[in-house]
Order: sequence, then C-alpha cells, then structure tokens
Amino acid sequence: MIKGELEEVERTVFDFLDSIRELKKLQAANENRQQLEQVVQRLREQGILAERVARIG
Repeated sequence: MIKGELEEVERTVFDFLDSIRELKKLQAANENRQQLEQVVQRLREQGILAERVARIG
C-alpha cells in the first residue's frame, strides 16, 4: 500500500465516524422532540395550554 492511500483511508474513517456521531445526535434530538410533542398532546387532551405551562416554567 502507498502511504498516501493509507492516510486517505484514515481520514475517510474519521469522517465516517464523525457522521455517525452527528446522526446519533440528530436521532436523539428527534426522539426528544417527539416526546415533547406527546406531552403537549396529553396536556391539550386535559385542556391545559402548553403555552401557559411554558411561560410559568
């Protein structure tokens, strides 16, 4: 193998791992958003305005 090729492979692997970490962060943020939407929906079903709760909190 040529040294330059090995360095390129190493850079590609690091970029790939960074991409995976970013995707995991986005997935967690999406899950948090979905959970928040569920809480807001439950509040609405109980007649509680989420906007009021947000201002009080």
